[in-house]
Amino acid sequence: MSTLGLTRSASNPLPVGQAITIVHEKGSGREEYISRIEDVLESTVVVSMPMRQRNPVAPARDSEVSAFFNLDGSRYSFRAVVRGPLDAPLPVLFLADLKEVGKQGRRALAPVAATL
Repeated sequence: MSTLGLTRSASNPLPVGQAITIVHEKGSGREEYISRIEDVLESTVVVSMPMRQRNPVAPARDSEVSAFFNLDGSRYSFRAVVRGPLDAPLPVLFLADLKEVGKQGRRALAPVAATL
């Protein structure tokens, strides 16, 4: 169970299967990978291997990435280092060394009309 604010409560951890977007900034470009949470450990989030057209795609090992997901009307985000992938028995990716864990409430994401 995570102690970094990534759990809904001590008795109800993040649901397995929660969609997550992994963003890798490299050079002048940006790659986005869609995945899902498989497990949440003390300081590691285990996600399924991102795939494109049935081929695994993922940032290189030791790459720094940012990730975000939406849950219960809030957006959670964090930065991590890729510590994987692991191909057997399941193709998964380990996001470790979590930092800058944040949560934005529903109001922070909603556009507000304003006049100047």
